[in-house]
Amino acid sequence: MHWVMTEQILSNLREVVLYFDPEEARTLAQKALEMGVDPVTALAEGLAKPLREVGGYFDTGEAFITELIAAAQTMEAGARGGDDREVPIVQGDV
Repeated sequence: MHWVMTEQILSNLREVVLYFDPEEARTLAQKALEMGVDPVTALAEGLAKPLREVGGYFDTGEAFITELIAAAQTMEAGARGGDDREVPIVQGDV
């Protein structure tokens, strides 16, 4: 069951990056931590992977620079969580 929940939260994180929703990215990143999702996995699979996907779209002319920037800002919001002074997704792993 935990694996299914982890995959669901990672899928939700991917979606909010692809749809440029930084507030939801913060909420889902915090939820991922509360659920015990590995922070490195959340960052790599849930936040960075969809940013690379948008970068690929930009490379092929299917996305504009503004979309790439919006995806990057959303990824950063998720990585930072609710407090812009800390990076809770990796808190405790450093």
